[in-house]
Amino acid sequence: MQMLYRFFSERILFKQKLLVYISILSVLLALGLPAYMYFSIYPSFTELLMETTEDDSIRVASHLASMQFLGTTEFNKDTLPTDLVHNVNILKRDMGLQKIRVWSRVGEIIHSSNSAEIGRLNAKKFFQDLIDKKKPICYITDKGEKTLEDQIAPVDLVETYIPILNGDRVLGVFEIHYDISLRKNQLDDLLSNSLMLLITLSGGLLAVVFIVLFKENKNIIERKQARAALRESHAELENRVKERTAEFIVVNRELKSEIGLRKLTEQQLEESKTNLQDLFDGISDPLVQVGADMQIQMMNKAAAEYFGSDTLETPAGRTCFQTFKNASEHCKGCDIPLAVSRRQKTTFERRGLRNPERLEQVAIYPLKSLDGKKGDAIIRISDVTEERLKERQLIQAEKMSSLGLLVSATAHELQNPNGVITLNLPILRDYLHELLPMLDKCFEDNRDYVAFRMPYQEIRREIYQLIDNMENSSNQITSFVAYLKEYSQLKEEKKFESVSLKSLVEQTLIICGNQISKTFKSFVMNIPKDLPPVCTDAQALKQVLINFLINAAQAADKKDSWLKLSAGSGNSWREHTKIEISDNGCGMDEITQQKIFDPFFTTKSEESGTGLGLYICYDLVNALGGRIEVESEPAKGTLFRVILPDKERRRFKRI
Repeated sequence: MQMLYRFFSERILFKQKLLVYISILSVLLALGLPAYMYFSIYPSFTELLMETTEDDSIRVASHLASMQFLGTTEFNKDTLPTDLVHNVNILKRDMGLQKIRVWSRVGEIIHSSNSAEIGRLNAKKFFQDLIDKKKPICYITDKGEKTLEDQIAPVDLVETYIPILNGDRVLGVFEIHYDISLRKNQLDDLLSNSLMLLITLSGGLLAVVFIVLFKENKNIIERKQARAALRESHAELENRVKERTAEFIVVNRELKSEIGLRKLTEQQLEESKTNLQDLFDGISDPLVQVGADMQIQMMNKAAAEYFGSDTLETPAGRTCFQTFKNASEHCKGCDIPLAVSRRQKTTFERRGLRNPERLEQVAIYPLKSLDGKKGDAIIRISDVTEERLKERQLIQAEKMSSLGLLVSATAHELQNPNGVITLNLPILRDYLHELLPMLDKCFEDNRDYVAFRMPYQEIRREIYQLIDNMENSSNQITSFVAYLKEYSQLKEEKKFESVSLKSLVEQTLIICGNQISKTFKSFVMNIPKDLPPVCTDAQALKQVLINFLINAAQAADKKDSWLKLSAGSGNSWREHTKIEISDNGCGMDEITQQKIFDPFFTTKSEESGTGLGLYICYDLVNALGGRIEVESEPAKGTLFRVILPDKERRRFKRI
């Protein structure tokens, strides 16, 4: 290896160590491949050929032994099969065998393809070992060498000895000589040609490697020359750099001064931005600053919480619908983009984006840029649910106040003429008591007198019945006027007193009984006579019952509609009294049932309802310490259950 290194390194073409090592490796590879072919691959192929031939010989001998000597107990010249010679000649011809012999147990040739050998004995040690071990023996003999029987092999052959067994007893031995000369000569020719081809390819590869190395060596020399020229240029460049460095020092000082001023400006700008963000965050309503294309510029903490964002930082270039909804276009039904594009201050109300049961007011304030042009806009979202609720409650209170005045005036106008009727009916009854005896005497002799198609006696009874009817109607008017006056009185504080529930229901029916009789085909009221009184605010409970009864009438949608009102006692003081109002109206689904007590929720038209009736009922019953339960199915009907506690037990001892 050292000699090769000195040989290549002393040549001018190979002054680089890498090229020297590549050259040495190429020479070794060109010489080593043919040597590897001759000393390793050639013996391996020869061994493979011999093993294949050996296996074939064993199979032929085993087949011939099993076919000719199956069931034989003695093995000698007299017991040989008659067709043995014929079968042996066929196998020798078809398989290309050189010789076939049959030996007896004692080593005597009892059959051979060469008849001159019959009767010869084999006293070699290998034969006795074969009889003792009962295993086949194979041996490869080259042409001109001695066989196991000390005979000169005329060709390259494989000697195979197969014991003929009958159970565990050896009857004899089958010997086959397989001629492998042709296969071995073919293998030698193939390997010789392959070796010549490999030597040619190695030489060509070595030539190509030397040509490439020569060119690379030339390139290295040129690079060295270029590197020298580069060093000269580098020295010249160093001088120029020194000159420019002095100039850059002056410019650098100016830049540092400018950078310091810019940092100060950026710091002030950052402080202004922080102050603006703090100002934004100080506002409790969600605020979002957007560009003309709805790209988010800034937002406060309330907006981040409102939209469910984890951070106030918004990726640059992302719009509101991309940031909050992960959508590719504006949200369907959103009025904000149109309002921003108009560049005018706009305010509108909508259902809550996160909670549709809330009311939101969206205000859009356009901003102007420094150059006076219209640019971004600020969006403010305010929850006005409570505000609108108070407004509607105020309107409702004003309506109730006006209704109270109207009812009070109506009651007053009804009371005056009804008072005259009430006052004059007893006088009229006294007049009749004085006049009727005289009339009885006049018509005593004329009992068949008929007036108005009725006999006198019937007329006499009808007169008293008419007076009784007028007196009952007058009393009913008086009671109705009293109820109207009581209903028209507005009370802020609840007045708890012991109330007969049956009497309270009857008073309620005076107000809405006419609508019930017109709407329902049947109305059933079931209130036990012995139902204990309930300690509650009669006026508030009456308003709750009126609302439930009117709602039931408005929900009736069947020809055989019915309404049931029942009351009973509970099992504890918390459920002292239960009032149930049920109907077979249109009913409600589960979603509607969850929303009926929300303010402004209604399934009626705007002319028919405000969405405050059941909300007020819920507040009134809650103020009485009770609760409302609802059971409903669409198209089957609804049941409202009002459960009231025993307030009396909590306040004073019963007598």
